[in-house]
Parts: sequence; structure tokens; C-alpha cells
Amino acid sequence: MEEIFKDENLSIKGIPTVQHLSESLHISPSYLSDMLRSLTGQNAQQHIQTRL
Repeated sequence: MEEIFKDENLSIKGIPTVQHLSESLHISPSYLSDMLRSLTGQNAQQHIQTRL
């Protein structure tokens, strides 16, 4: 996630989605959200919003 938000072209590419993040990690969106929620208490969408 850090690499995506550090990308200089983020304003052109747009805000990353849970789908995009999960595809880049080769896991399902629900698995990504479940893992993040179990580790941090926040799902993937909440992490994206926090970073913004």
C-alpha cells in the first residue's frame, strides 16, 4: 500500500481500490479486508480512507 500511495502518478491513476490492492497482492478483496481487520481492527477500505 505504501508503494501505491508514494506513486507520483496517483493523481492521474486515481485512488486505489480494494480490488486493485488485492489483485496486486494476488489475494481476494475479502481476504485482504479480513486479514487487515484481524491485524489492525480496520478493513481495507478504511485503510485507504485513512491514507487519504
